[in-house]
Amino acid sequence: MVTCFYNTVTSLLDHHLPLLTVRRHTTDKPWVTDQFRRLVRRRQNAFRSGDNARYRRLRNQVQRLTRQLHQKYFVKKVNVLRNSNPRNWWRVVKQVTGLQSKSTEPLVGLVQRLHDGDMHILTDQINKFFQQVATDLCPLSEPTTLPPSNLPLSEFIIDQFAAERKLSRISIHKAPGPDGLPNWILQDFCCQLSGPVYAIFNASIREGIVPARWKEASVMPAAHCSTACCPIDKTMTLPAVCETLNHFIHFEHEQIDSANHFYRTVSITIHNPQ
Repeated sequence: MVTCFYNTVTSLLDHHLPLLTVRRHTTDKPWVTDQFRRLVRRRQNAFRSGDNARYRRLRNQVQRLTRQLHQKYFVKKVNVLRNSNPRNWWRVVKQVTGLQSKSTEPLVGLVQRLHDGDMHILTDQINKFFQQVATDLCPLSEPTTLPPSNLPLSEFIIDQFAAERKLSRISIHKAPGPDGLPNWILQDFCCQLSGPVYAIFNASIREGIVPARWKEASVMPAAHCSTACCPIDKTMTLPAVCETLNHFIHFEHEQIDSANHFYRTVSITIHNPQ
């Protein structure tokens, strides 16, 4: 069921919202449009070909369009910032002032200092470090019959309205997990996706099995000092939504394996409860 859901949603996204390859420069102003870029290319082609009359005409068009786009941008964006939140205010200020965004390769400086730019050596060391993190943990026991619970199974069954409400409140500013499903898709199409999502949730609860795909996570190293890294993992959004919809706090601690994790609605995720 989970595989069918992801295959269907992914195929629809690829058909109606296909990925396009575009070229952008970090020095581009925020008000620059594709029409402006095409006009600038035509002007430069006229200049290289030596057609002075055509070059002057296109130069004047570029100048007029520059003033129009610049004015429209400030009217549409900057004036609205007076009633905007600080997040949007700083984002637009950085675009206008041309501040450089954070580097997309935070490990470049680390590999230059430690291994003379050899990224392969650094990645091997990071993989070995990640493997050593869990070496002292005992492996989980083989699947056995769940201990009996006094609570009925219907206590944990959710309805479609609860799933739709939870999907509508997903933060679109967070990155997606290994499934590559954007959070804004889950939020904007919460009415259409709530049906299959809540069916998957309830099937997982009734069978007592978490889908294997929901156990995947994207692990990446984050450099927090000059000589060390810490693993940062990003899980999928849907299992996190399922976790918050069900109140596993009702289970007693002795019913949970000490090597497992579980979710509490009144606290953060509890690790290895005693």
